[in-house]
Amino acid sequence: MFLSPVVYLSKICRYFSMFSTDRLTVPEYVSNRLHNRRTGSGPRAVSPGISADVRAVLDGSLPALRSAIKTLKSSKDTGDVEETRRAIAETFQLVEEAWVLPTVGRRVAEEMCNRIRLDGGLELLLQLLQTPAVGITYESAKLLEQILVSENRDYVARMGLGVILNLTREQDDAQLARSVSGILEHMFKHTEETSAQLITNGALDTLLYWCRGTDPTVLRHCAVALANCAMYGGHRCQRLMIEKQAAEWLFPLAFSKEDELIRFHACLAVAVLAANREIEKEVVKSGTLELVEPFIASLDPEEFARNLLDSADSMQGRTAADLQHLLPLLDGTCLEGKCIAAFYLCVETSIKSRQRNTKVRQTLYLLLSHIFACVRRVLRQGFQVFTTNPAQLLLKTSPKLAQSRFEGVPR
Repeated sequence: MFLSPVVYLSKICRYFSMFSTDRLTVPEYVSNRLHNRRTGSGPRAVSPGISADVRAVLDGSLPALRSAIKTLKSSKDTGDVEETRRAIAETFQLVEEAWVLPTVGRRVAEEMCNRIRLDGGLELLLQLLQTPAVGITYESAKLLEQILVSENRDYVARMGLGVILNLTREQDDAQLARSVSGILEHMFKHTEETSAQLITNGALDTLLYWCRGTDPTVLRHCAVALANCAMYGGHRCQRLMIEKQAAEWLFPLAFSKEDELIRFHACLAVAVLAANREIEKEVVKSGTLELVEPFIASLDPEEFARNLLDSADSMQGRTAADLQHLLPLLDGTCLEGKCIAAFYLCVETSIKSRQRNTKVRQTLYLLLSHIFACVRRVLRQGFQVFTTNPAQLLLKTSPKLAQSRFEGVPR
């Protein structure tokens, strides 16, 4: 059990150079819709410094987005429920199509999500979430979940956190739970203060209540939300999670046989909690931590990356800022944490290689250096239990990094 994570870490060098860089194919229905929308000649309300590929897509999609937001405003003012629903659905489809674009998807979607806020669409959604029309509430929550990029999370935290908390009180509404659990997944990435407000006002209780259910969409959102709460919420929120027995509720999620993504994020959440020495004993008592290493050891990083790419919710992977939150796991003493962080970085390297995202890959390169340093320390301690010598593997795949990380270590 002690040496298994070390054995796993030795495989990382091999995976780092084997990831495919084949360009993904744009889905036909996305290409057709974007092509049909490129007849508009509206102003280019996009951020400076974006690539030509991103600008080309935005030139075709932003006019349709502006039109949908304009329709949404007018239909709300006139009280036309059906027109409001159509405008929300059109906006949702535009954003959804942007998120699934390969290579440029994240940048295109972020620009569109920010444009929705700047054009007043986000404020409208928060208002519509408070209307008595249930259908409008469902559609608005579904769209809000899709557009919670960083700047929009800031806005919601300042102007609409109470609206979100009111939605979490509708625990037994299965359809609403699908969207609200996703909204919480994003909002737990905002700040430690926001996470603490969510927890103290019942949002974590609602997530744990939904963990009792069987809806895979809700369970996946719950698992990621708990992982985000643990990673971004700081020690205060981690302590609150333990007090509310989150580690125990992570056990059935980490033991799920139907969805590897649910299991993975549940394992990530418990590994992050265990890395906090102040609550480590409570986490160990839950029994969930014991599930982490065997599960991760059974996975293949490239295959898992393909599974993420097939999921609309996770196909863009994590940002560089997100990946920085794995550093405490790599630098900590919890072997399960090191194991799952190393695996996650391998997966993200595969995703970013396929996306040709060189900026984030540079961050991944630096983070992987921590893993190689860990392997180097273990080798110096005399544990010669690797299936393949990591120094030899690293020399073969990344010579410069290998020479710096394994200097003086027997090969």
